[in-house]
Amino acid sequence: MNEEQYAKIVAELAANEMEHKSFKRRLDEHSEALQKQTEILVIMERQSNAIEQMTGAVGRVETKVTRIDERVGELEKEPGEKWKKIVFEIIKYIVVAALGYAASKFMG
Repeated sequence: MNEEQYAKIVAELAANEMEHKSFKRRLDEHSEALQKQTEILVIMERQSNAIEQMTGAVGRVETKVTRIDERVGELEKEPGEKWKKIVFEIIKYIVVAALGYAASKFMG
């Protein structure tokens, strides 16, 4: 082996070493990016689970609010119905009194 061949082999080894370092650097960068993506995925999964739990809680709250709204509606109707009955009775007695008065004038 002469010096020229030896220099050529050393140059190729140096080029291969540089290429190897470049590949290693790129693989390390890719590994870091992949690690960050994995961390983001874990965070997103946690957020998804939290959103699902909140959705269930909101559904339960909505159901309770609907039931409370129905109960309040029934309670609000009750006094109105009582007043309608009272007004009906008052009008009925006024009509009966008027008819009684008219009958007493007509007969008397």
